[in-house]
Amino acid sequence: MLTLWWIAIRPPLKADDQKFGEVCMDVPADLRQVCAVLDEFGLPRAVGHISEKCLLLWNETFGRQANLTERELRAAEISLSTDLALASANEKLGLMPFALKIGESTKVFLGHTVMRDDGYLLMMLEPPFFPEKA
Repeated sequence: MLTLWWIAIRPPLKADDQKFGEVCMDVPADLRQVCAVLDEFGLPRAVGHISEKCLLLWNETFGRQANLTERELRAAEISLSTDLALASANEKLGLMPFALKIGESTKVFLGHTVMRDDGYLLMMLEPPFFPEKA
């Protein structure tokens, strides 16, 4: 039995071609692609780098889930920590907790990130919490 795998390779995406925000440093095309494809599935993702304290790129779903403007996302500061109250869901997967502080406001978002060998981070926010109605 022959199994065929088909992978669609898109041309590298540019910030102008999509609804992405981008700051700080250039982001490799493969990470842009990951964010674009995950956005199509409604999965909020952002990219950072271990050497930077800012978001490098985020998809539209990420901004919508956080309910933040592009200006707020550009001003956001990333703090990676293993000491945050939010414990890693599975340390074997290499998930690291992070906090995203929004500028001068008191807004703070928690999430998890995974780091690849070149120091780039694929970041995901914790899902929003909706208390049960009585």
